[in-house]
Amino acid sequence: MAVESSANTNLLKDDGIRIGNIMVIYPKYHKLLIKDSYVNLTPMEFKLLMILTEDINNPVDSEKIYRSLWSNPDLKITSFTLKTHMSNLRQKLKDASDDTIKLTHYRNKGYCLLIPKF
Repeated sequence: MAVESSANTNLLKDDGIRIGNIMVIYPKYHKLLIKDSYVNLTPMEFKLLMILTEDINNPVDSEKIYRSLWSNPDLKITSFTLKTHMSNLRQKLKDASDDTIKLTHYRNKGYCLLIPKF
């Protein structure tokens, strides 16, 4: 399971980016808190989350995500690579939020982080 039960919030205190009343991101520590539980993310998943939170509830173009994550044009990154990372992140967000936070793909538009009442 990718979720740790209530961790020491004193450590993180006010360094977080609050997203609605459901999620707090701590960029300095590469931590994600959802409903009082920390979610373990890989470095790539954390980068993806940060990109998607730039425009919550709106699709982020897949090309923008590629350029943000893999700036070396010589790398041969396939769409399968991105889909795999997104799938892993999607499952962790779903598990931790009781399916409240959704990560959706819109064909020809990109990926969208959906958070209700945001």
